[in-house]
Order: sequence, then structure tokens, then C-alpha cells
Amino acid sequence: VVNKVTGRIRAKTMTALMGGSGAGKTSLLNALCGRAHYGKTTGTVYLNGHETSIEQHTDCIGFVPQDDTVYAELTVRENLIFSGKFRLPKGTTDEEIAELADETIANLGLSRVANSPVGDVRRRGVSGGEKKRVNIGLELMAMPSILFLDEPTSGLDASSALLVMKSLNHLVEKDGVTVVSVIHQPRKFIYDLFDSLILLGVGGQLIYHGPTEGAEPYFNRRNYLLPLGESVADWLIDISSGRLEPEN
Repeated sequence: VVNKVTGRIRAKTMTALMGGSGAGKTSLLNALCGRAHYGKTTGTVYLNGHETSIEQHTDCIGFVPQDDTVYAELTVRENLIFSGKFRLPKGTTDEEIAELADETIANLGLSRVANSPVGDVRRRGVSGGEKKRVNIGLELMAMPSILFLDEPTSGLDASSALLVMKSLNHLVEKDGVTVVSVIHQPRKFIYDLFDSLILLGVGGQLIYHGPTEGAEPYFNRRNYLLPLGESVADWLIDISSGRLEPEN
């Protein structure tokens, strides 16, 4: 599914994982965070220059799936506290868990709805963007050093998607969390929040890995020209999917 992918994820940065449908984005994400239990994965992982295995570091990894995992009947704050009781080390006091929950709520911009039920299709609750941030908060209660996310803006309008990604950017800048996210055709103002890009092509081949601002000049040098008025992210997806050929 993913073939000979080599790259580097720098600490305290946001990395976008992009590619066309079927390129293996989620498979690569699962492999990176130790969740690819459904197939054979080979390769070498280095942490701070030293060879290691992902299994040795699961306690510092957070994973936010595309589907919501919150409890609809609980409030935002209750969801986070519940997660903290299961994820934090034994001996962590209720006061410490509550304090971390309140800090996480503030960091994610959820203070206004902290005591509101999350809700679902049967119960009125928080908005879609707020629910997505609650999902992120559930993982943050484990205090991870690196956070992997599978399409955190899926199903959200542009405004809600931007709030979610700005919350992640805030975590990087304030708390030094490293963020790696599968993102599907982000708008420019979301794309620009990322520091680096991993772009997968047809067959799970790596076709670009580097700074986000370096992607356009990289493909320009290979005779791909960005059409006037088109977003860089959409253009990159067209290239990665094979829908766009280089100009002569």
C-alpha cells in the first residue's frame, strides 16, 4: 500500500500528510503511530538519531481517528476527565486530572461549552467543530509528545475547519506538541499553518517531502506550473493523482 517512504518529522512542528484517494495516507499514518496491525510493515525508525521501535514509545503518542469517539451524554469537561482517568499514570489525583482538563479546554477554545453535553444526532449538543476539538482533547489528556490525526477537518465547514487547525497550531507553539495530520485538500489558510508536507502519489510512492513553501518551486522545476487562481493544495493533489502532466 505504501512503498519505500523515507522522511523526517521534526519536533514542535506541524506536518501535513496529503495525496489522492487510495494513495495510502491513512496506512502510512497508522504505520507511523504503531497502529498498522493489519499487514506487514518493514522499515527502521529513528528517534533523535537513535534506532528504536514505535512500540517503545506508545506512551508519548496520541492518535485522533477520523470518526468521533466522544460520549454524547457527557459534558465536554466530563469527557476529558473520563479520558484522563484511564490515560494518565496511576497516582494522578482527581484534582490534577481536573486541572489538566480545564487547561486542555482553554487551549482548545472550548471554555464556552465546557459544561455542555457533547450531544449526537438525537441530542442537541456542541457544534461539529467543537466536537472535533473534544476528540483532540481526549488524546491530549494523555499528555502526548506527538499527535497523529486522520482528517481532523472532515465534514466541517471552512470556518470550523480553520478553528480546529488553529487549535492544533496553538498546541505546537505553546506546548511543543508535534502534530502529524492527514489533510484532504485544505484551503490556503489551513495549508499555510503547516511547516512541512509529505505528499504521496499513485501506489503509495513518496513524491515530495519538505517544507510546505518549497512544494511549488520543487514542482515548477519539473515543469508543473500552478494555474492562475488555483490553490497550491488542489494543484498538488492533481499532480499526486496523475491527473496533471508536466508541461513541455
